[in-house]
Amino acid sequence: MILGCFSCEKPNNLEQKAEALMKIHDEEMAKMDMIFSLKKQLKLAKDSATSESLIQLYDKRIKSLEQADEAMMEWMRNYKVPDIKEEERVKLEYYDQEYQKMIQVKNLMNQSIDSANIVIKQNQMP
Repeated sequence: MILGCFSCEKPNNLEQKAEALMKIHDEEMAKMDMIFSLKKQLKLAKDSATSESLIQLYDKRIKSLEQADEAMMEWMRNYKVPDIKEEERVKLEYYDQEYQKMIQVKNLMNQSIDSANIVIKQNQMP
């Protein structure tokens, strides 16, 4: 399904593949403020929690958000625009690989955001 999604856009040349990759990156980067906000809410709730199980749940969701944040930062640190001298085939493969990595980052971010929102909603946190 992930590959199908990538092929739906029909990126078949370098420019299209680079644009598709940066589009998903930009969409996910827009969620970084939400991750920060959710972490803050969970930390505040954890500070006032009285139940050890609830504290552990908050810790788990905070850790998940931190892992999603770090996954994005790691991808950005490791991403390099292919050298212009590289063969086109190599560049195309690189963009395909980076797109798949970004899909994994997206999935991790969405999962951590959704899980944090559920905990916040279930515990009626501000």
